[in-house]
Amino acid sequence: YHEWTFTTIAIPPEVVGKWPAAGATDVGLESSIQVTLSEAVTCPSDDCILVKDANDQSVPGSVTVVDGTLATFDPDEDLVENTGYHVLVHHFEDLAHVPMASSEAWDFTTVGIPPVVTGRLPAPGDVAALGSTLVITFSEPVADPGSSEGLLTSARSGGVSGALTVDGIRAEFVPTGLPGGKLEEYTAYTVVVDHFWDLHGVEMSGPDTWGFTTVYTA
Repeated sequence: YHEWTFTTIAIPPEVVGKWPAAGATDVGLESSIQVTLSEAVTCPSDDCILVKDANDQSVPGSVTVVDGTLATFDPDEDLVENTGYHVLVHHFEDLAHVPMASSEAWDFTTVGIPPVVTGRLPAPGDVAALGSTLVITFSEPVADPGSSEGLLTSARSGGVSGALTVDGIRAEFVPTGLPGGKLEEYTAYTVVVDHFWDLHGVEMSGPDTWGFTTVYTA
């Protein structure tokens, strides 16, 4: 008789599905990264799924092989809005310890959440004192827009110039272009808050408008 030996081919595991998809936008901030592989695998290291932000900084998180072929990366904290992320999948091995033949990489972008106005002083419909300043509160910190044009309009004299300061979620506008540096008495004013961006570059989705009047001082 004749006797010999042979060895079967090693078939490395490969990525056959991923979420978020490559190039996806508007990905939720609480999302985990999911990878489906062609066969059951193990993760012999702690970086089989590596996620980096737009500054090339690794995102802290944990990798779990859920049911053999499905692996997830769960960030320790929510992802940052309106931010690009890079995913690298490597180092997985099948149950015969055959490693991936090549890595898999792709990018996605998280959703941008526009800032909204949550506080208004003077409030809509208020009768305000002539020395009032305009105070706007936002849902998140915003950047200084660099201009206050169109922010406050008087029914008598049109656009009101003034000094706008922004600090975190609070913006304050002090009228300076009116007689005496104060609001005019017994006058209707319109506030139009628009073109504010949050610190991630996401703009308000539209203007927030309200009105108030000033007191009459006989």
